[in-house]
Amino acid sequence: MYISNVTHSASGWVSVATTGTNSRGQLGDGTTANYAFPGVIYGGYSNRTVVGAAVGSSFTYVVYDSSQSCFGYLSDDYFVCGRHGQCISRDTCICENGYSGANCDTWQCNSLNWNDTTVCSGFGKCVAADTCGM
Repeated sequence: MYISNVTHSASGWVSVATTGTNSRGQLGDGTTANYAFPGVIYGGYSNRTVVGAAVGSSFTYVVYDSSQSCFGYLSDDYFVCGRHGQCISRDTCICENGYSGANCDTWQCNSLNWNDTTVCSGFGKCVAADTCGM
């Protein structure tokens, strides 16, 4: 039998601890060591809220509150808001300067959209906001 425990600290740091047999690495700590006492298998992401956790015969599953996610990515994910913005509430991004669109996935070079055939004077591509490259 496997037991999961989810704890939150005052700073918002979250940890998930599990106990049990780990012969196939199913507790998710990167080892095959068994735990007679709870071992922390997940820690970090101070702005994620864990709403549930489960450990099965070959997996560890952590469920997060997705109310602050944008287009399928949690707010602290590397790819949230096209990597060019900040997720402030469900599917609401604040884009960096030079980027626009709901998911901050549109940019311009010299006032022309990145995919315009005349962008960068027809030589090269608009690879980032106001950045022409090959």
